[in-house]
Amino acid sequence: MKKKPKLLILIALVIAVSTLSIPLQIALIYEHSVREVMQVLNKITLLNWFVIFTGLACSISIFQVSSRARVLTPIALAIVGLNNWIVAAYGIDFAPSQAHVATAGFALLCAPLFAFPKFRWILAHPKQRWWLTPPRKQMSLPLTIGGLRLPSVRATTFDLSETGAFVPLPEFPAGSRQLNPGDGVTITLHLGSYRQLRCEGRVVRLSKESTTHPEGLGITFLGLCKGDRHALKRVVDQGVGL
Repeated sequence: MKKKPKLLILIALVIAVSTLSIPLQIALIYEHSVREVMQVLNKITLLNWFVIFTGLACSISIFQVSSRARVLTPIALAIVGLNNWIVAAYGIDFAPSQAHVATAGFALLCAPLFAFPKFRWILAHPKQRWWLTPPRKQMSLPLTIGGLRLPSVRATTFDLSETGAFVPLPEFPAGSRQLNPGDGVTITLHLGSYRQLRCEGRVVRLSKESTTHPEGLGITFLGLCKGDRHALKRVVDQGVGL
């Protein structure tokens, strides 16, 4: 299974550390000791708190690769920019150039989220997070497919995961309707000599024959209980029926 992009993890961690370090920065600038926590907190302005909270929210959404990151990141950048502009204009403890460099650094840190097409796509389609997709293994297990106004037919899986299967197109009796994406089906999957798994399913794709797979149906399993998912995972991990 492919992993979450490391750059997204790095961006999220850097944002979290930089925002949480604001109290430490204040303590160092004003030479407060570890015992002077209240004095440090009293020097944190309302805008500083907005920077901390929006920065943390932005960091969490990026780490989770949530679509909320597309909204929270510009908001966090705007608040950081406003805070640093005020520091540059009215502050006496920072040089204006330091504040402007900090804003530019935060903007550059967030730039890959919108500059890289892969990141833009995954933030817009978080359900397609490939690292959360269960592994799929090529294996043949017998199953029965039925459905509304559809006669039950026997087939064999081409590959299987704990959330679905790809099934070579079965031969339906003459005159029966054909399956299309979105159609609901009833699945009975034979996991071995002593166990069957029955569940509802939905056709998610029809694929023509290619060099990697035959013509067939992609079916996702619906309403699986925890025990059934565990049994499927064991079958996929072991590569054999139970």
